[in-house]
Amino acid sequence: VRPESQFAVISFNNDVNVLQKFTSNARDVGKAYDKIREVGGSTRLFDALDQATTMLSRSPAVRNGRRTKRVIVVITDGYDSSSTIAPLELVRRAQNAGVTIYSITLPSFAAMPGTGRQRVLTILDAHGVVPATGGQDFEADQDDFTPVFRAIAEEIASGYQVAFYPPESSRRDGKVHQLRVEVLRPGTVVRASRAGYQVSAQAK
Repeated sequence: VRPESQFAVISFNNDVNVLQKFTSNARDVGKAYDKIREVGGSTRLFDALDQATTMLSRSPAVRNGRRTKRVIVVITDGYDSSSTIAPLELVRRAQNAGVTIYSITLPSFAAMPGTGRQRVLTILDAHGVVPATGGQDFEADQDDFTPVFRAIAEEIASGYQVAFYPPESSRRDGKVHQLRVEVLRPGTVVRASRAGYQVSAQAK
């Protein structure tokens, strides 16, 4: 983690609460986690992700001469029961803000005949919010999340930001243009935060 990195902490159940605004002070971040007490009630997972996306979209895009990476890490069981934002709208806002969402899922399992137990598909899985923003889901079957956070940090540090400047003829035609990134190295997996772009048609 770089000294200029900034972190915020949000909790959610019936309500979405910002426990700590953006700070580089690790002690303040730790104190914010200590404030999390109430568990239960309804779950506003997508609203919490939208709140985090809004906060990131308002943060500086460049800090100390370096373009910032906007990342959300959510610890969740993957279920939502009372959010007001639609998952597709959440994905759109995250992509437009350049936000990548990673999830640490506390999984539920079901017994399956002949195959043993199998992870239950969650609402977050079904809507594909995490992969649609270029993120990845990690399972957490234990209380120590250190290995998962380390894996996420390594992935963020090794990621690339690729810019594309469309030709003048299609720059503002109002159409959706698909983009695809291909790599030549065998075994390399590409996860993109967006599959294309669309700019409003220019008024004539």
